[in-house]
Parts: sequence; structure tokens; C-alpha cells
Amino acid sequence: MLEDAIKYLRSLSGYTTVTEETDSYPSKIIAMSEKSRTESLERFQERPNRIEHTATLVSSGAFIDYVNRFKGPSTSIYLDIFGDYPSFSALLDHHDPKAPSWNKHRAVFAPKVSLEWKAWTALHNGGAIDQAGLVAFMEDHANDLHEPSPAAMLTAVQQFEAVETHKYNSAINLDNGNMQLTYVKDGGQRKVTFPHTLDLYIPMLENEDKVFVQGRLRYKTREGSIAFMFQLKQDPERLMRDAVRALGEEIKELCECHHYEGVSRS
Repeated sequence: MLEDAIKYLRSLSGYTTVTEETDSYPSKIIAMSEKSRTESLERFQERPNRIEHTATLVSSGAFIDYVNRFKGPSTSIYLDIFGDYPSFSALLDHHDPKAPSWNKHRAVFAPKVSLEWKAWTALHNGGAIDQAGLVAFMEDHANDLHEPSPAAMLTAVQQFEAVETHKYNSAINLDNGNMQLTYVKDGGQRKVTFPHTLDLYIPMLENEDKVFVQGRLRYKTREGSIAFMFQLKQDPERLMRDAVRALGEEIKELCECHHYEGVSRS
């Protein structure tokens, strides 16, 4: 097909055939001398001279698999882990120190925050929440819990929900990680326990492994009512930065390419 195209264009006036040799494949180019215009006939070849493609991957595993399949001696990975939008970019046909390259074959992975992490950090940043709101949240997200177990949390929520209309006198933290609430019912004092320390087991990033994250419930009573505050035990921004950094270390270890902390602008 390529030779037929060259033969046809040679028959036209003003065209000259030029051969551009590459390491992998010779490329025939037709030059129009009168108007100084060139046209590549690469599209008529059996295959292209080089890969020109950017693969956008949705998980670190897919990124690692793709890089390991196509990497070469000069493949380089740029790790942008400190910005607001972290990303990992692999230049599979990157420059060699002694020879430039086209940098047309790339793989990109930009991790996204998981829905679970968004929900719990919103609760962390949202301040006080009333009892009904807390009950609804825990019912919706019980499966994110490691300790107490989802079953134990749902039992506590259902017990807690049964006393929500009563007046609270006090609340104390117990040594076993629970809080004990004292409330008034039928003229007498009653007690109910509820988890104070929560160990979450959730993915912080979409399509990535789950991790353990610790949090706690705080509370305050006022005029017979009670409000709760959920807080992660560590700063959520620091936790996310550490999670992205750990992902970068895993990519560096499993890809075994040249790697740089930063962004490629080429």
C-alpha cells in the first residue's frame, strides 16, 4: 500500500520522495518542493514508526502493569506527591542522556479521594452533630468500621436511638474505649454505653487498598441535650499526604524505572 502511494505521487509534478530512517522503521515522506510542504506517508505503512499515545489509568496497579509492559531503558516516572492534585506520570520513550526522544508515549495516574474518605473527613470537619444525625451517619457507614465491628456499632446505634428523646445528665469516658451516658427516664436515672474510640478500615483513595484509620467521638451536654463531634486522631491532610507518598514508594519499587519527584512539562 505504501509503495503504491509513493508510485502514484511520484507521477505528479512537484513531488519528491524522501526516506527518513528511524531505529525501528523507515518512514517515506513526500516533499512538495514548490510550496515547501511535506507530507508523511506513515499512515500507509503496515505499522507506525513510534507509539504516540497517552494512557490514563485509574489505579496504581493498572499504572504499574502498563509501565512494566512498555518500559524501556530510558523510561522515567515523575511523581508529583506534594501538590493539591497528586499525580504520577510515566514517559515511556523518555530522552536518553546521549539522544533526545519524542516523549509521545505516556502513562498517567491521578489518584482520586475515595467516597469513604470524603464522608469521614466531612464529619471530622463538620463540627457538632446532633444525636439523630449521628445515628443516621453511623447506620449508613457502619461497614467502614473495624473496631467496634459493624454489628456491634449497629447494636449500639439502635440502643442509643431508643433513648434519644430523654434528658441527659452527664457523660463519661470508660477505660474500655466506650462512653457512658446518664439520662433521666420515668423520674429515674438510666445509663447507656456508646463507642468512644473508632477504628476505621477504609480506602483513602479510589481503587486502592483499605487502610486502618483511628478516630474518636467527643460529646458535650447542655440543658439536657447532647451533641457529638467526630475527630480523626491525626490531621487528615497529613494522613492523605502519607498515603500518596506510600503509593509513590510502591510505584518506584515495582516499576524499577528512573524516577523523579516533580512534574514533566514537555
